[in-house]
Amino acid sequence: MSQSTKAKIRLDHSTSMIQGVLIDLEMVADPYIRYFTATYSNYDSSDQLTTISDLPLDKRYLTSLVNRLDFAFCDFDSESLKLDLTFLNSDEICAIKKDLSRFAYQFWKFVSLVDSCSARQRQSNEIDALSENCE
Repeated sequence: MSQSTKAKIRLDHSTSMIQGVLIDLEMVADPYIRYFTATYSNYDSSDQLTTISDLPLDKRYLTSLVNRLDFAFCDFDSESLKLDLTFLNSDEICAIKKDLSRFAYQFWKFVSLVDSCSARQRQSNEIDALSENCE
């Protein structure tokens, strides 16, 4: 098999994988898009909120993000990464570093939001427990 054939096979596989991920993301994002559309158009968004609150865990946007991160890092291999880096020029490495910086910021925001929400829930549970003790 020639190099161009191998590359073509990989490209076709990754293209179909990307299309599958995009289709899945559209399906997961749809209730959220409907909610934001209604909210920003000053329409009643209570139906959309009900739809989102009733979503099972596997259909939620949060779960979709976690699954994509799992997929992205499931086969992380630092030795292959080092090998790739030896063949990249400084402009290519710089472009990758720029993307990684953006991803790092997005990941930090993601973790911060989940963490702050769980902290609020813990605080709320503590307040509820204190209130019950006062009754």
